[in-house]
Amino acid sequence: MEDIEKEVSVENCPKFYSHIFYCKNCGERNYRRIEKGKQLKTVAFECENCGCRVGGYNEEKEKIDYEVYDDFIGQSFFFRTVTYHLIGRVTKRIGFFLQLEETVWVADSGRFMQTIKEGTLDEYEEVGDAFVNLESVTDFFPWLHKLPKGQK
Repeated sequence: MEDIEKEVSVENCPKFYSHIFYCKNCGERNYRRIEKGKQLKTVAFECENCGCRVGGYNEEKEKIDYEVYDDFIGQSFFFRTVTYHLIGRVTKRIGFFLQLEETVWVADSGRFMQTIKEGTLDEYEEVGDAFVNLESVTDFFPWLHKLPKGQK
């Protein structure tokens, strides 16, 4: 972390501000370089330690441009299929299947708005790697929270 701190300090780089934030999930200190005079589209930061998203959006929401299924790789999603729900990080596309890692099967999401906005779940089980058939997916949502672990 000392190397990162030196790299982003205002004294060493007068064209950038250094923004320090603490992850609400793991408590680690993180840094983000912000160019002076540049308006940010989002005030969200990704934690380097656990990968969760910290913060929210301003009025002009940052849009990720998904044009092909391969654009999902590296992103986490909450998938609702015809018969079940999964949350996981996409690692690979194989035809109409997406391979997921750190996947949880969601038995009960609870109130859906809180699930998507706050990352809360009433009941789930970690299942590890999984594959989801895109032809069975009814809808899916970006998962901007730390991926759940264990069982609840």
